[in-house]
Order: sequence, then structure tokens, then C-alpha cells
Amino acid sequence: MKEILIEIKNLSKQFPSPKEGGQPVYALNHLSLSLPRGCIYGIIGMSGAGKSTLLRCLTGLDIPSEGTVTFEGREFPYTNGQALQLFRKQMGMVFQHFQLFSSRTVGQNVAYPLEISGFTPSECEERVKEVLELVGLESKKDYHPCSLSGGEKQRAGIARALASHPSLLLCDEPTSALDPKTTRDLLQLLRTLHQHLGLTIVIITHQLEIVKQTCERVAVLADGQIVEEGEVKTIFTQPQHPITRHLLHADAEEIPEDFLKQHSPEKRRVRLGFEGMQAKEPMLSHMIKRYDVEANILSGGLESLQGTIVGHLFVELSGTAEEIERALTFLRHQHIICEEFP
Repeated sequence: MKEILIEIKNLSKQFPSPKEGGQPVYALNHLSLSLPRGCIYGIIGMSGAGKSTLLRCLTGLDIPSEGTVTFEGREFPYTNGQALQLFRKQMGMVFQHFQLFSSRTVGQNVAYPLEISGFTPSECEERVKEVLELVGLESKKDYHPCSLSGGEKQRAGIARALASHPSLLLCDEPTSALDPKTTRDLLQLLRTLHQHLGLTIVIITHQLEIVKQTCERVAVLADGQIVEEGEVKTIFTQPQHPITRHLLHADAEEIPEDFLKQHSPEKRRVRLGFEGMQAKEPMLSHMIKRYDVEANILSGGLESLQGTIVGHLFVELSGTAEEIERALTFLRHQHIICEEFP
């Protein structure tokens, strides 16, 4: 078990009701979570789940209504300005829309947190050179942000976040403004920085692919609470909470609604989940040969999660209730996940 870097206990954040005399609104509702040191950790949730509020509480921009956040074994000093600044120096922040100063060059943007921390010009120059080399932007040091691509702007933002030697890198939707190829390159950079620097990286996002490609563990946030948490492979292949299933099984929502309205007592719609060798075996064919059941494949796919091939199929099974149940029992005995959907 890895050492815990951040411990969140019973964290709540209330906001006044938008209606006069109404009950306060909980953006976070007694949320508890442990973030391991040296891990790339994902926090996912739909819009309004509480992701932004959680991030603001982790950086001291918002003061929780209840609960505590412990970082490096010390409780977050929300009301002590000087102590709060010392805490923040140990955290690097990467923003969704880069947040670079347009009037400053790339090098000057990266130097900014060093300047306000009292570093000498020569110390700033040396550190700027180091971090720009880390992110592959050494040739862009004297460029202004307006002349950079979106990927280069985000690399500059990462370099600035790394300037003060943080132990934690917090990334708020870091790739949502980037195209797919630039996103892949940026995620590879984060993985490389994690390996070379031993950084703990927390990625807050609504993009499932980011978590799949990059993170080791993931927490699912809904209505201000953590509804599910664990290793990425486990959460994505065996989701337990309805919210997690809704997030992960977007494929089912892409099946035409008119088709889903057509229902029959002799048909059952099932999501089949495969992992490892199961994904390479023609289990559906074996099932059809053994039982008097037909299978109509509605959607599906294969992908690699942390080196393991996983897959899923949405199928409609046709036959008698008895034969369908026997077929599903056969699949479950092969360690295939079977979940019915409407």
C-alpha cells in the first residue's frame, strides 16, 4: 500500500440556495478520499458533480464548510495566509485554458512563480531552462503565447507548474481544449514526468479516455460524493454504482432510441464484459452453438487498460426465457460479466 499524500475527510462545501428561504446547496457533501503518493490519480464526474469545487478546496481557493484536508501529514491551513502560501508552493496547477500571461514570453511565464517566491534572476534563469527542456519547449523560451499552438501553450503551463519543484501536480481538464493527437502527446508527457520526477499527479476530468490512458486509480464523483473508487482496470471492467455504469456505458446511449423501444419478452439486452484471455476467445460463438439462442450485436469494442486487453459487447439475446438464462449462466461461468440494460 502506497503512502497517502492527501487525506480528505468528511469534506463539505455549502452555497446559499438560489431561492430565497431555500435550503443551502451542497457542492461537496461529506466527501472522503485518500490520494496515494507517487500515483497518477483520476477524478471523473459529469458536469455539476462537484469537481471544480473539490479542486478549489484542494488548493485553498475555497474554504470548506466542514471537514479537513491533510497534505503531507499536515492539515490544510485555510485561514492562515502565510502558511497557505507555503502549502501552495508544493502544488503545481495546470489549467484547462492555459492561463498564460499574454504580455510575457514563455520563459517569463515559467519564471513568474519563482519571482514571487524571491528567487534571484540567475536562479530563475537556470530553473526555467531546466523545466523547458523537460517539456520540450527550450526553443520557445522567447516566444509569446500568441505564437504557440494549443499543445505548446499547455506544455508551457506544465513547465510553469513544475518550476517550484512541487510534489503534487493538479490538472484541471488539461486536454479538453486540445485535438486527439496533441492530447495523446500531452498525456505521454505527463506519464514521463511522473516516472522521471516521482510526481503525484491528480487529473480532474469528464473525459473517460484520459483516465483510461493515463491513470492508475480513479474516483467517480457524483452529487458532491465519491460513489466509487479503485484501480482503473477494476472500475472500468466491473463498475458497481449506477452512476459509474452510466458514465462508462455511453455506447448503449448511442443505440437508436427507436430500436430500444422495440421490446419482446423473448428478447433480453445484455452488456458483456471481457478481460484478458476472455477477450481473445469466441465465447459468444460457443454460447450460440451450445444453446438455442440468437445474438444480435448492437455495439462494442476492445481496448488496453494498464497492459490488459478488455472489451465489452452490447447484445440482444433472442430465445425462450429458459434458454437465455442457461446461456447467461454459461457466460458467467466463463468469468464474463453479464449486465442487463433496458
